[in-house]
Amino acid sequence: PAADSEHRAHGPRNTLTAFDPIAGRTRWSAFASAADGGGALATAGGLVFQGDAAGALSALDADTGALQWRYDAAGAMLAAPITYAVDGEQYLAVLVSGATSSEKGRLLAFALDAEQK
Repeated sequence: PAADSEHRAHGPRNTLTAFDPIAGRTRWSAFASAADGGGALATAGGLVFQGDAAGALSALDADTGALQWRYDAAGAMLAAPITYAVDGEQYLAVLVSGATSSEKGRLLAFALDAEQK
């Protein structure tokens, strides 16, 4: 019902839902800022990453769905992010489309354990 009222108030929205198959119930749902969302990635560190068509790359707490971090990528992200490690450092990478039809897309990469400056 809350999702229905949110849909009516703001139009179509992308919803990321965490489902607990053992309990047979939804643990949490989070609305994205756009109707189209990209694939999601869950990490062993307890984060779920998802980009959307509005350019928001979000990190959510895997247990609660609470927003932990958001980055404006200035372009749509419809593919799922990936993680990889180099020399013991873990990184997150995601493809971002160009902001205009003439602008080329780009690959963004973030260090997952870096401190924000």
